[in-house]
Amino acid sequence: MRSTTAHALTALGLGAVLLLPAGCKTPVVATRSGGTDTAAAPPSSGTTPTNPNHGSGAGGPGTVTVSITQPVAVSGHAGTTVTCDTGRAYSAVAQSATVDGYHVSFTVRAAGYRGPGTYQALVTARLDGASGAVTTVSAVPNIPAEITATGGSFSINATGDNGRTLAASLQWTCS
Repeated sequence: MRSTTAHALTALGLGAVLLLPAGCKTPVVATRSGGTDTAAAPPSSGTTPTNPNHGSGAGGPGTVTVSITQPVAVSGHAGTTVTCDTGRAYSAVAQSATVDGYHVSFTVRAAGYRGPGTYQALVTARLDGASGAVTTVSAVPNIPAEITATGGSFSINATGDNGRTLAASLQWTCS
């Protein structure tokens, strides 16, 4: 039985697709060959994290998912350490997640933390390429950030320190 996605991809004439499952640890490659759809994935390890603070978001515990449209187009997700702290304020820090050869780092701080929800956050984000900084947006206030029990997400469209605009959506899952 073919999935709706497989039908849509076939209708678009796409012969191969890289699928990233929820854990994003290993891709599943689906191809079409001679009218037959195939998909292959390694067997599941069957293990689950034992730490209840680990998330299971789009990339699993300790990952960052990015979709950047300016100043360059970069999207995907990567494993990295994402340090999340709660108390009267929430903070999430990722020092470096490598996606498509670019290094993404960010800090999100939300005052008045009372548990999962949407907060006006102070965001700093940096995008580095092979030749150094592409852009950095520093301490941008009032960015709506959705904070969950396992991580969070935000979208930003701001002018960086070097005059270049950073337009991006980021999602993280705490380590």
